[in-house]
Amino acid sequence: MSVGARTTPYLVLDMGVAEANARRMLDLASRAGLSLRPHMKTHKTLPLALTMTGGRKSRIAVSTLAEAELYASDGFDDITCAFHLTPDKISRCEALHLKLHKLNLFVENEVILDELSSRPVPERWRVLVEVDHSYGRTGLPVWHHSTVEFIRKVASSPNVALVGLYMHCGDSYRVDDIPGLVQSAAASLVRLRDTLKDISIDVGTLSLGSTPSCSLLTPGLFSGVDEIHPGNYVFYDAQQMRLGSCGVEDIAVSVRCSVIGHYPRNNTLALDCGWTALSSERPDDERYFATYGYAMVKGHPELKVLGMSQEVGKVTTNDGSQLHFSRYPVGHQLDLVPWHSCATAAMHREYVLLARSAATAHALRPVSGW
Repeated sequence: MSVGARTTPYLVLDMGVAEANARRMLDLASRAGLSLRPHMKTHKTLPLALTMTGGRKSRIAVSTLAEAELYASDGFDDITCAFHLTPDKISRCEALHLKLHKLNLFVENEVILDELSSRPVPERWRVLVEVDHSYGRTGLPVWHHSTVEFIRKVASSPNVALVGLYMHCGDSYRVDDIPGLVQSAAASLVRLRDTLKDISIDVGTLSLGSTPSCSLLTPGLFSGVDEIHPGNYVFYDAQQMRLGSCGVEDIAVSVRCSVIGHYPRNNTLALDCGWTALSSERPDDERYFATYGYAMVKGHPELKVLGMSQEVGKVTTNDGSQLHFSRYPVGHQLDLVPWHSCATAAMHREYVLLARSAATAHALRPVSGW
């Protein structure tokens, strides 16, 4: 089915742009002397995994066991499960562990550490300790002595091998000085590694990153770090554009939708695209939101998505001027540029390809669930 023959709304993916984004990150990492472990959380598909790794089936990060199982079934190895486990997921991890040469799991509490330690496997469980600089989501505080004590316990636990420290540079979405943040975060990881080395604990790999921090990558910025793990960059989005990670031309996805009604009394158009197609995430950049609302309308800088319900979006002008309804007849299609492409992609069962190579299907289907 061609793009034009599909019914709206649907997510459009420009593979040419996504491939260029992937090549750029591979080049940035190579020039900086860093290993790239691309995160699959944004797209969750097999073809784009190979695009992001440069064709190798190894060294990736995932956000769910469903993703890990998808990639393992296709021959990928060295998979980092970059999320925290609950006891009910350990059996699935065990099946993956037996299948893969390298399955890397997060551990930051004694419940999961004890679960893994009590389950002998042919090769020891490979674990990373997630530490936190100042983001405040998950991870043990990188500066605190209790973190050293926990890692000491990990290093001495049976059936477990400590293979690294992992830090998400989530602060990069909310600070003005991203390079300064990265330098501080990298220094904190190196300091923790050195502290542990002094007590004869080898922590292995230091992994740090996020799309905003890695998009600004220059040699020396991640000093002391071994590996970076960005993910959103393959699609990018309006949020990344506002952060300086990319230009609007680097955003690979949009949601194609149709005009379904005119409402002159409110000076609004209605679209067949609500939060079930775009996501309900509200941009936290107030200047952006005042201009574009929930999404930019590609090719129409005068418009803003004023509001959304489950299946309907409302569009008006961003300067309060009168809409020219004749320019947008019922059935006319518009492309909405998402604020957060990870959230928008999660709303769709397939991504319709705008530019298709001979080796790629007309649509990509992401794995879903957990």
